[in-house]
Amino acid sequence: MFNRRIALICLIVATLSACGGKTKEELYAEAVKELDKGNANGAIVLLKNAVEKDQNYFDARYKLAKAYMTVGKFEQAEKEFQKALRQNPSNPEIRLDLAKLYNSINKPDESIAEAKAYLSARAGSADALEVIGTSYGQKKMFDEAEKYLKESLQAEPARASAMLQLAKVYLATKREQEGMGLLNEIVRKDPKNTKAYYLAAFYEGYRGNSEKALEYYQKIMQADPDDANAAFRIGMMHISKGEVDKAERLADDLIRKASKRPEGHQLKGIALYTRKNYDQAITELQGVVKNYQNPGAYYYLGLSYYQRNDLESALSQFRKVIDLNPKHLQARLMSATVLLQQKRTDDAITEAKRVIELDDKNAFAHNVLGSAYIAKGMTDEAVRELNRAIELEPKLVGAHMKKGIVNLARGKRAEGEEELETAVKVAPDVLNSRYLLASYYMRLNKQARAIEVLRAGLRGGKQDAPLYNTMAAAAFADKREKDGILYLQKAREVDQAYLPASFNLASYYISKKDNGRAAGLFNEILKRDPANLKALIGLGAISESEGKAQEAVAYYTKAKATKDPVGYLSLASYYIRKKEAPKALALANEGLKGAPNNAALLELKGGLLAADKKYAEALKVYDELEKVAPTRAIPLKIGALVVTKNIPKAVEQAQKVVAANPKSAAGHLVIASIYESQKDYDRAISAVRSGIAVEPGNLRASMALGGIYEKKRDFARAIAAYDDILRKNPKNIPALFAKGAAFDQSGKKKEAAGIYRAVLKIAPDFVPALNNLAYLAAEGYGNKSEALSLASRANKLQPNNAGVMDTYGYALLINGKRTASVRVLEKAVSLLPNNPAVHYHLAMAYRDMGDRAKASVSVQKSLQYGEFPESAAARKLLAELKR
Repeated sequence: MFNRRIALICLIVATLSACGGKTKEELYAEAVKELDKGNANGAIVLLKNAVEKDQNYFDARYKLAKAYMTVGKFEQAEKEFQKALRQNPSNPEIRLDLAKLYNSINKPDESIAEAKAYLSARAGSADALEVIGTSYGQKKMFDEAEKYLKESLQAEPARASAMLQLAKVYLATKREQEGMGLLNEIVRKDPKNTKAYYLAAFYEGYRGNSEKALEYYQKIMQADPDDANAAFRIGMMHISKGEVDKAERLADDLIRKASKRPEGHQLKGIALYTRKNYDQAITELQGVVKNYQNPGAYYYLGLSYYQRNDLESALSQFRKVIDLNPKHLQARLMSATVLLQQKRTDDAITEAKRVIELDDKNAFAHNVLGSAYIAKGMTDEAVRELNRAIELEPKLVGAHMKKGIVNLARGKRAEGEEELETAVKVAPDVLNSRYLLASYYMRLNKQARAIEVLRAGLRGGKQDAPLYNTMAAAAFADKREKDGILYLQKAREVDQAYLPASFNLASYYISKKDNGRAAGLFNEILKRDPANLKALIGLGAISESEGKAQEAVAYYTKAKATKDPVGYLSLASYYIRKKEAPKALALANEGLKGAPNNAALLELKGGLLAADKKYAEALKVYDELEKVAPTRAIPLKIGALVVTKNIPKAVEQAQKVVAANPKSAAGHLVIASIYESQKDYDRAISAVRSGIAVEPGNLRASMALGGIYEKKRDFARAIAAYDDILRKNPKNIPALFAKGAAFDQSGKKKEAAGIYRAVLKIAPDFVPALNNLAYLAAEGYGNKSEALSLASRANKLQPNNAGVMDTYGYALLINGKRTASVRVLEKAVSLLPNNPAVHYHLAMAYRDMGDRAKASVSVQKSLQYGEFPESAAARKLLAELKR
């Protein structure tokens, strides 16, 4: 390839050098000779020089346009044809050439206009009539196409190219006998007319008659053994039949015969893709697209990048396909799919709609559009599109699954469950739908039904291992531990290489403090795979939990030795837990030498530097992180900038979030949080309102607005913000509770208690309302027994919530349960050591128990933290204890 490029460069340099002293006529004459030899590129160099010598040299410019068209440089060809036409408007041949060019680039309207202009000067031209007929065929206006093509054949009955176009029209309108009859007539007159065979092969392939199509491609090879395109088509048919070996042999043969042509390399790349050898496929296909603008090669190159999860590169290739062929539906569908995965939902919707404009009966396009609407929360539109997809393709499992999910999200359980069951019925061997239905039943705590669905998918082979593994999860959730262990053992029996079952069994043993059995499983895995990262980390964790630091470090070091970034992270995390940050930082740097773009290692390094208050260095690391994972990097950069009080820069970073999703409130909320952290509430409110303006239905933004008004102590506006939400949805629990809390903070305790009670009517186990109402009841906005009942229920629902614990302890105290109160409040203080109210409540409990010394210490601690709602009562208690 390098030698070929050098030779080409030398040829061009030599040509350019020779051009300098020649007249325009000499350059033109040499160009014509080069064209006769088939060297259009060499001719282009000479003709450009001739035109540079004389911009009005019509013959050279016209010939230059034709040369551009020969090499497929249609844009340059069109420009030169237009210039030639302006120079010589009376020459009708330019218009006919333009018409043919427009047909080549799928611009039929422009082609018809130019060809009809030509006909006004050359009435009855078979060539022009054929061009017009071809254009109408492109527009699917088949009656007009047939009319003009028949007129062309009347003018020139033996015109094979017009017969071929007419055959296309017949086949497109399902007049098979007439179409195939014309093709047979063409090859009877000219057995080497491969275009007729190509059309016949394409038609048979379209009908699904692959064997007949193969016969026609073989006839092409008989007529022209060097026809690489026919060989490529035969290879693609082998791949579609699963005969990848045959395709690869054919590709190797093509490469051997003509290594510089693209067909062999493209077929080889597609075969490698089919074998899931994506890296080699990319290398092979990149070689094709370097020299040839081939939509098929770009498409499979995009698929290869997609399988490697390199979404941006994949999208770039699909875009190139669309640039070359705007009607390539699969490339548009894949673009929409990638955009959806990148959370560029609006762009995905636009692309899916474009496919539907081109083909409304494309079930997959409706399915993708439905998925995009789900991502936007537009459930009605999503169901409409998914219904259309199912109508067009009843066995489209994905559409049934998504429709089921949407219905479940809308609270339509029966319809959702029915769709998920349908997905399983239409494709019983597709495991994803079976897992989804089982997982739905597991969420409903119908573990037995989930196991039944999974058991129905068992087929008696290795494919059963994941099913047994999920059955175990259902059994454990149902507290049937023996069954869970049995299912995991079954999974290991049917497929010893299926490691999730072994890891899950090990996790179970660890949860039961049976480290010996867990370690045995990890060691068993390591016998099969000595570098298994998860097993090494598992053994390290067991050793660490048993206090065997040396062994733990040894296992984590072995994990690091795999050179996998996760191995470095495991050892670094161990050192962080041991408060040895420098060692962790050294490991992050070492890991980044081998994987400089690893997001987790960059995040670890930046976090360690920030924890050490080296914010400038941390920001440099986050800059690198932003290149590979912007959504992870930007919040970290904002955090570091806010800590260093560089608010303008922090806002600048947040603007990137806005720019990435201009129709979302998310970025504006980030800006608001920056200003809120600085107590710049007016700017924070302005930012939230900007978010609501671009996304009016964003609940998070509306709630944030109320929250900021509360911090500003503007309770009237806070309540108004929550009321805006409640007007649209009166049963919105977060908004209703927040309204109650705003009344509570503003001192309107009675109104607050009423709202908390309203919340609990809708959601009886909503802990924040239980907790706050319990406290108000203890303060006289209810009775003591109600306070204890509410606080007790909240504590049972969230036994580790320190705030709930404080209320529960206080309720116990006022109900005369002093010993229990002290026990609960002591635990609350240990969890909230800087909360003055909890210290005050504990002081009260100590006093009631008669322990004045402890009461005095606790109440003094409460007053160390400044003012709080009960400060006056705390000072009064301290004075009482001092007497």
